[in-house]
Amino acid sequence: MTRYHLRSLVCNSVQKVLAILPPDCHRFPAMLAQQENNNKIVPMPKSKTKLEPGVREVPKHGKTKYEVTFFVKGERFRKYFDTKTDANRHAKSISSGKKKSIAGLLALSDEIKIDLLNVYNRATRAGYDLQVACELFERGGEIRTPIKFKDAGEAFLAAKRAKGCRPRTVQTYQYIIEPFALTFGEFDFHEIPKTDVAEWLQSQPIAPRTYNNYLNNLSTVRNWVEAQNNDVGKIDPFSIEEKLLDESDPCIVEIDDVRHVTDPNVKYLESKKVSIVAYVKAACAIKKCGLVVVLVLFCGLRIEEACKTVMADIKINRKKPIVVVRAQVSKVRNKRNVELQPNAVAWLKYAIECGCVLPVTPVEFFLNRKRKLIRTGPNALRHSFCSYHLAKFKNKNETAYLAGNSPDIIDTNYKELVEPEDADEFWSLMP
Repeated sequence: MTRYHLRSLVCNSVQKVLAILPPDCHRFPAMLAQQENNNKIVPMPKSKTKLEPGVREVPKHGKTKYEVTFFVKGERFRKYFDTKTDANRHAKSISSGKKKSIAGLLALSDEIKIDLLNVYNRATRAGYDLQVACELFERGGEIRTPIKFKDAGEAFLAAKRAKGCRPRTVQTYQYIIEPFALTFGEFDFHEIPKTDVAEWLQSQPIAPRTYNNYLNNLSTVRNWVEAQNNDVGKIDPFSIEEKLLDESDPCIVEIDDVRHVTDPNVKYLESKKVSIVAYVKAACAIKKCGLVVVLVLFCGLRIEEACKTVMADIKINRKKPIVVVRAQVSKVRNKRNVELQPNAVAWLKYAIECGCVLPVTPVEFFLNRKRKLIRTGPNALRHSFCSYHLAKFKNKNETAYLAGNSPDIIDTNYKELVEPEDADEFWSLMP
């Protein structure tokens, strides 16, 4: 085979091989090198695990612990874990729960959101927890009918009238319920906020004793509403601390001076002293005052009791003269027979001879006394009877019976209020 033929054979063979190879075969060496590098296992650098918000590394009992801090209803709690992973997992679960709760809240309709806000504000004002309220309901708490204060007040007054309470008693409740209803009338009884009640009471221009009376009477209304099976709530809005009162002796008429409280509008009375005898005689000159003053000052009746006494109740011609206080007349609805002292009998006869009459309305008595008699202290006539009778006879049980009071009140308010010598002089006063 000649050299030419050999050369041709080699060229043909090379052309056949080149025809089979891809066009980028010139890159084979670089590809082989890259493949070799890829097959090498290169260790990854260790990354430091980050701590979730609310997680921190702390030393505890000589060991490293991971503390997770979280809050429940404003109260802070801490929980400790041995590993960073467990601590992060717990923190993430708390965060995820909050996010889900917030997402659920945002998904609610506006009407439901408003209801939730109103319920929250209501619970905050009344000072109870919504979760506790739900648990009470789920445990079968008693469900009562809600009632507005305005409706409750009207029903309460109607019940007192139907019961036969005296007009003055009903009027006392009415004077408290009506102004209170102007502010809280549209509130359901169980929704009345205690803090708002305290603010309302402080804003009223009333004396401390009246302040306490407001609380007591409003509590009476609440107890009555609860007895009618209406919902008044677990929190009593009227359980507010009463004001302290300055303790002072009851106002009585002195032996030498019945004036006790001077009327600043009547100048001629400023320096004038009037004896008890002169005062009672002046009262007997007024037909609708005389017998009431005598019954209160010398017999111990209340003014309302004396006004409702009829002439047949005054039995002064018996061996043991008495004044009958009928149950319908008595404040405590108990009948009592008041035995009369000799001077009380004399003054009753004097008043009857002067033309004084019974019964009279309290309004008629108060107007005549205010216009025509010198002013005395509050309830001074009745306080005088209790004080002088106790000082004279030293028997608080007898004094309490005659006055229609309790022995404890007599002992507390009237003991040692007057001297025995003045008491002897009082029970010897004659027309």
